[in-house]
Amino acid sequence: MAVLLLRLVDWVFINDFFWDKIKNFFGFTLEFINTTYSVKLYWLILFPAAILLILYGYKRLKTKNNFPKTVNIDIDPDWISYTKDVFENIQYRWGYEFDHSKKNYVIINVRAYCNQCNCQIVGNTCPNCKSYYSDSSYMGGSLKPAHEVEALVIHRIENKLYKNRPTTN
Repeated sequence: MAVLLLRLVDWVFINDFFWDKIKNFFGFTLEFINTTYSVKLYWLILFPAAILLILYGYKRLKTKNNFPKTVNIDIDPDWISYTKDVFENIQYRWGYEFDHSKKNYVIINVRAYCNQCNCQIVGNTCPNCKSYYSDSSYMGGSLKPAHEVEALVIHRIENKLYKNRPTTN
């Protein structure tokens, strides 16, 4: 181990190539710091304001879970049993998970199920009865991506439309 340490010290401090690179780096840094720059006063105001505006816009656009906030996780909200529904003639099922860091629930495991045999749809086809479900709405019903189902579920929860929903088993 001592031999490796001595070789490292030898390479760093005695090897002229590496030592020259270190001196050049520090010389360039000092030259950059000591250079006089001419900046208009309004740029000192506009630049930080633009940065703050961009950060504010990013924070506003960042996706948030729109579930009702709850702090007491011992008492389940009444909508927690709302785990299946029909959207455009296709049944979906999902679950909820409590996110302790955000103190709210998130939708998990959104899945589509076959209307004929209640088997989970894989891709666009039921593996059991081979029923095909389209991605486009021209065939009467279309498979929705998980984020669209989540948005519909959140909408129904926020507007209390989830109560007494007709669902297929």
